[in-house]
Amino acid sequence: VTTPPTSFTDLLNPIYRGKLAYPDPTTSGNGLRFLCALIKIMGEDEAFEFLAELEPLIARHDSLPLGEFIDKGELWIQVSDDSVITSEVMREHLVDQYMCVTDEGAIAGYVAIAITKDAPNLEAAKELVDFMLSEEGQIYVTAGYGYPCRENMVQYIPEDLAKIWQPFFDKPVIPLDWEEISGNMEAWKERWLQEIQPLGK
Repeated sequence: VTTPPTSFTDLLNPIYRGKLAYPDPTTSGNGLRFLCALIKIMGEDEAFEFLAELEPLIARHDSLPLGEFIDKGELWIQVSDDSVITSEVMREHLVDQYMCVTDEGAIAGYVAIAITKDAPNLEAAKELVDFMLSEEGQIYVTAGYGYPCRENMVQYIPEDLAKIWQPFFDKPVIPLDWEEISGNMEAWKERWLQEIQPLGK
């Protein structure tokens, strides 16, 4: 793709027919988050209208990383989260891939750490959490290709990773209301199965 799409609607360009993929939102967290982001940006009915128009262009709805298909030219664009593309780009043979973020922005998914109720080693658990949230702990997180949750950590991002993440740096975050999503998730999944899936291959 010589000119990356700058908006979700750019994906409707017929040149992408058979070269696009996004995960099934009924079985994949990434696919569900993509659906939720579209609903947040466009509205529910408009998002499903967009997906209905997009579906004839879609090659597959795999939940697995598809980097090898991109390297072979079988796919050009895969909707995914950054952890997938990060891990794939870091594999030496995947050299012609990069991440782009549309002008609408990207959603933020969080990996959390928590202490469970009645934890048997409460003090040790507290020490671990305190360390993970400390500057030193966040340096290790960043070196391991995780997003730091502290400010002023940019200088610790490995150079190769910073190049991959660069498209995110100046884009907005699409805010998702997880209570709203929880209340509508099953209905949205069922709607996708009824209205979108039958339009595919």
